[in-house]
Amino acid sequence: MKRILLAMAALLATTLTMNAKHLLVFVGAYASGPQQGISVYRMCGSSGSLTRLSVLGGQDNPSFVEAHPSGKYLYAVNEIGKFDDKKQGAVSAYAINAEKGELTLLNQQGSGGA
Repeated sequence: MKRILLAMAALLATTLTMNAKHLLVFVGAYASGPQQGISVYRMCGSSGSLTRLSVLGGQDNPSFVEAHPSGKYLYAVNEIGKFDDKKQGAVSAYAINAEKGELTLLNQQGSGGA
């Protein structure tokens, strides 16, 4: 059973101001296949409509995403499974290409078990 968790703006997604009329919205998703990863949307400020610009697949369950105040970086907390009955995780950093609405993975570090 596919489980996709999507939350807009104030919950699990984060927004980055591009200009007064458009925002970038980043949404982390739990899913299998090509939907797994972080999607980048452009939100129209006047209508609220979303247009998907890209999806960076292959990212393990990015359950929380946050843009750096500079607008240059995005950070994600990844839930990547269990080891010895403990949840394992990671923190990932991405470069944001605001013009193209794309992300590039810069680094990922394990966060240990919980």
